[in-house]
Amino acid sequence: MEKLDFLALLKRNNIPFYIRNNKIIINGGSVKLESEEIKINKSYIERFKIKIENDIIILYKKVSKDFKTQENTANETLWLPGTKVEHHNWNPTNSECGEGKFHACAKPYWCDIFRTNKGDRYISVKVNINDIYEWKDNPVYPFKIGFRKALEIKEVDRFSSEIKLKNKHKN
Repeated sequence: MEKLDFLALLKRNNIPFYIRNNKIIINGGSVKLESEEIKINKSYIERFKIKIENDIIILYKKVSKDFKTQENTANETLWLPGTKVEHHNWNPTNSECGEGKFHACAKPYWCDIFRTNKGDRYISVKVNINDIYEWKDNPVYPFKIGFRKALEIKEVDRFSSEIKLKNKHKN
């Protein structure tokens, strides 16, 4: 990813950063501008100040109007509010993108980079901290995290992260 593309990505997704000593500083991590190498000094949970309750955190995904991701592929997944989802081919260490894990973000609107279809929705997923995986070795998307299973799924608003009322779902 080019340096200017990366800065535009951060701005577009309202990810706080600043530049110091030829490095982009992002919530406990940094990117060297001359090499574009990302160095992460804090865990995902620490960097984005995610609240932990009984080993459970809340993350966010963007899904289709039908609550699906990876539509019409072997990896199609249904993220219906009120259900649980588990990845049956859990292998997050193979690569940051692609098969073997689910992906989520700390803020709903950060997921906009991954889906841009009209009618897409935002969901929250409750995840046990033992079921997350973070790529710290020069990740392409340092604001994304992998996870194995969602313990609870709810539809949320893009900015407020507040849960939408059940009667607003149109399946």
